[in-house]
Amino acid sequence: MKMITYAAARKWLALYFLLFTVIIGLYVLIFAESVLLPLSSSDAGDVFRIIVPVLLGQVTIVFQWIANSDRESRRICPIPRWAIVCPALLSSTVILVTALAMAIGNFNDIGFGVSPDAFKTSVTLAVAILNASTVFLVARLFPSDPASGS
Repeated sequence: MKMITYAAARKWLALYFLLFTVIIGLYVLIFAESVLLPLSSSDAGDVFRIIVPVLLGQVTIVFQWIANSDRESRRICPIPRWAIVCPALLSSTVILVTALAMAIGNFNDIGFGVSPDAFKTSVTLAVAILNASTVFLVARLFPSDPASGS
């Protein structure tokens, strides 16, 4: 199994949280009440209020650490790469697959589709996956005192 350094893990999570926050935020804001996201403005607002604050909290922690750190660790991280990468990718996949199913079902009017409530529930699932998996990763990889971290 290929190991990851602390520096690489930190960079990966920082980029993931920043990009995923921007992409999901823009998607919900721009495409609400369209074929690509057939949610009412109210439902889209609910989705936005569920996921964006959680992701912005992660972005804040990560970038606070980056702003206060003056070194990069080349030490090997004891956390396996899959434990760092998989939860983030799986939570993104949950939202992407649900959004695609919703858009395809709505666009082609083929009789199946994802309801707005099911989409909101998938967002809640994605947030739960991120919270459950990254809360300890972020604490380990981004200690409150960068000088004390690896």
